[in-house]
Amino acid sequence: MAKLPQRRTRRLAAVLAAGVAALASPLRVFAAAEESVDLIGAWHVLIHYTDDHTHDPTQMRWADKIWVFERSGSRLRWTEYPIVVFGDRSGRFENLGGSRVERVLHGWEPNADQLAQIAAGLEVNDRGSKSKTLRKSGHDWRSATRPTAASASIITYIEN
Repeated sequence: MAKLPQRRTRRLAAVLAAGVAALASPLRVFAAAEESVDLIGAWHVLIHYTDDHTHDPTQMRWADKIWVFERSGSRLRWTEYPIVVFGDRSGRFENLGGSRVERVLHGWEPNADQLAQIAAGLEVNDRGSKSKTLRKSGHDWRSATRPTAASASIITYIEN
């Protein structure tokens, strides 16, 4: 597990009323972001959302991630860590007995101890992390498109 630097950890809360698919496509990052928000640093992103494809589409759910933005020449390197590690798991997970825990289904907000840990710098698990290079496009930052496959024996994909 890696610990993010204290001075660069910030909290960004996003409330989404869209489905889970919206979580997978945050590639167009903050219109006019350069003028309004300094993205460089580490961000704790807390997302509240509902999912139309579950047994209870009105149930509020949550996900959180760490986003790290670093300059790389004229571009930004965006790394997403999908596993955030808190010392105090209350509100996020509930004990099922023994060492078994389960993620809570309702929306979650950090308590005072968790907010202090966010301010001090969170730990992340590298498993599942992804990194993309973003280029400036007008007032937006966008991920570069990948070239198409050169032959039938090569498989490529683009994540939007």
